[in-house]
Amino acid sequence: MPIVIKGKSSDLRVELKLLSMAGNPDYVDRSGGILCTGSCRLEVPPGKYRMRVIEPDGKTSERTLTIREPEKFWVGPVDDGARTTGLVLGVVGSVMVPVGIIVMLRGVDDSIDDQNSTDDGQQLLFGLMIFAAGAALAPVGWVMFGKSGKFSLERQALSEANAAQRPRLTLGVAALPSGGGGLGASFNF
Repeated sequence: MPIVIKGKSSDLRVELKLLSMAGNPDYVDRSGGILCTGSCRLEVPPGKYRMRVIEPDGKTSERTLTIREPEKFWVGPVDDGARTTGLVLGVVGSVMVPVGIIVMLRGVDDSIDDQNSTDDGQQLLFGLMIFAAGAALAPVGWVMFGKSGKFSLERQALSEANAAQRPRLTLGVAALPSGGGGLGASFNF
């Protein structure tokens, strides 16, 4: 079955290695796999594969893929900015959760000790906001950090990818209210 691998950068190297073949689980691929730079078109059997991307600076990342149908893969480098952002959000959110709890507890303690206070519940509310923000930021950040260590990958069925690349001519005819008609055309490429 055909697949197409396109690097978002022409200097990305992509290795594809068959791990297990669909319909033949005992098959063992003893080759080193297939290596292509930039883009390539391959004929491969359906199965489970390891795709490794090697960036020009030597950084590598890999994913395990299951290929069941002809597909087109767009492969890009690891996004270091997303990795850093995820780490910052994860750490800041993780620190905000206990800080929010401490501020809430202090607010409760202060309101019990000083019942005539004019800022009744403000510290408690402020602590709750810190806690809620931290509880939202931490998981988002850690997930972003975890997912960003791998190369970017977009997949599309090969039949859709080829259909999108074919030029199309569309013609249309419409009746006009004042009588007569109109003819329209569009050309997509």
